[in-house]
Amino acid sequence: MDASARASDYWTTDAATRLGYANGVSVDPEKPADVELVGDFLARFPEWCERAEAGADYLELGCGVGGGLLAQLQLFPRLRATAVEICADLVEEARARAERLGLTDRVEFVVADAAALDRPASADLGFWSQFFFPAPSRPGARAAAHRAVRPGGLLAAPLVAAPARDDASHVAAFRARLASWDIPLRTPAELAAELRDAGFADPRIVRSPLGRSLLVRRP
Repeated sequence: MDASARASDYWTTDAATRLGYANGVSVDPEKPADVELVGDFLARFPEWCERAEAGADYLELGCGVGGGLLAQLQLFPRLRATAVEICADLVEEARARAERLGLTDRVEFVVADAAALDRPASADLGFWSQFFFPAPSRPGARAAAHRAVRPGGLLAAPLVAAPARDDASHVAAFRARLASWDIPLRTPAELAAELRDAGFADPRIVRSPLGRSLLVRRP
């Protein structure tokens, strides 16, 4: 995504604010309880776990400080990962976490616009942090994900929580923050349509204590 095109948002705010927010919306992979939460979430889609346990290649577009990514690497010792993030300061924090956890041999961090990633058929599993991608950046990111995920592979994308299922004040504040960054608040149907347009199929919603995600398959 083109951070220079926006005057003030998540990507152009001061580094301390950005890092604080990235930590606030992510699990902490150095806390066993948070790693267990990620494990409980992933248990809701067993086909993902089967592939990860077997030693899949995992791609994350918009990895932030790497919370969920590094939790997965701890849960699945044979998993290999590529993490793409446009903000170098967030990648620096993610790398430091990976070093402390002894995981640097299984993860590659790439500082880049997600749309610029061109690694055809390189991943069995993918994750798109879609609620950090403004509208202009989304087609390129979806195309990069479709190029990278192998036929038959899976892609997950988080959904913004619904107040009826989560703390209403927290969700309202999160939605307001995303709107201020010009990030579209996609409904499950809208997000499914976006991913179908990119070439993915079979969308379904997975619910867990960490919230809801949409899971799709690359035909």
